[in-house]
Amino acid sequence: MDFFTFFATTSMANVMVFALIVLFLQFRPGGLFPQKGRTVDA
Repeated sequence: MDFFTFFATTSMANVMVFALIVLFLQFRPGGLFPQKGRTVDA
């Protein structure tokens, strides 16, 4: 099993998507469109 077939499996693809979401939330905890005019707890 080479590198590309390992990442081509559906289960591994789901894990990669989940990991990307977690990494995104680490850098953008407010999301793509943070609410404006509301107090945000740090």
